[in-house]
Amino acid sequence: ENITRPLQVIEAEITFYKSQTATGMIEIGKRLIEVKEQLPHGEWLKWLKEKVEFSERTARQFMRVAEEFGNSENGKRFPISKLYALLDVPADQREDFIKSNPVDDMTTRQLQDAIQKTKKLEQQLEEEKNKPPVEV
Repeated sequence: ENITRPLQVIEAEITFYKSQTATGMIEIGKRLIEVKEQLPHGEWLKWLKEKVEFSERTARQFMRVAEEFGNSENGKRFPISKLYALLDVPADQREDFIKSNPVDDMTTRQLQDAIQKTKKLEQQLEEEKNKPPVEV
């Protein structure tokens, strides 16, 4: 007989595996960085294609996630889609952004929107700062 499992259980499992995926990507990224440093110039793309079947773009994304989140709690805390979104926040502003936004409770789409709003606001502030003073 087919037993229907509670949605909460399935959702918890999905959340668990999403965090495992992010951890896995970070660990793969760290190893890609390690390999790239060892290979002679010009061998990297060939190695990627033949040995691990990654495109250069995918490898660079994994490496960037590893560099940016490999040594932070956020790498374990957020699913990969949110880590990718957070790459759009400058590294020196990322912690403040995470503290001032409910990233855990946001969907990835909401997170992307919040990042865009923050960028627009900063741009407006920068433009205001660079306007010549108004003569009275």
